[in-house]
Amino acid sequence: MPPRFRPRFELEVPRSFGIDPQATWKSLGPTPSAAQREQRGAARIQHAVACWVRAAAIERFGSVAAYAKHFELDYQREGGLLRGDVVMRLEDVAGARLRLGLPIRIGSQPGEKAGGVALAEPTST
Repeated sequence: MPPRFRPRFELEVPRSFGIDPQATWKSLGPTPSAAQREQRGAARIQHAVACWVRAAAIERFGSVAAYAKHFELDYQREGGLLRGDVVMRLEDVAGARLRLGLPIRIGSQPGEKAGGVALAEPTST
């Protein structure tokens, strides 16, 4: 059985997962497989979301622990998601978006970082 995928290990410095938006990614080598490319893409999206959630949780609640307690989330699981030890599900992304009130837009627009995931304050239309 292959080892479980842990997004944090896609980074040169795994402990920077979910903390440093400018973290450096490991090289995939000259001929990465489709699975390696897919996992890298997933890790990039999760890293961007984790950085955003961590920053918003600390800004609004003082800590990730306080954020988890306020919303009755499993702190161990939430920490694992934000550290990249646990793979994020779409429900996790949608839940964080609803709880923290910030939009998540996924696309490929100029200037977006971390694999085309834009996490920004709402703009008036």
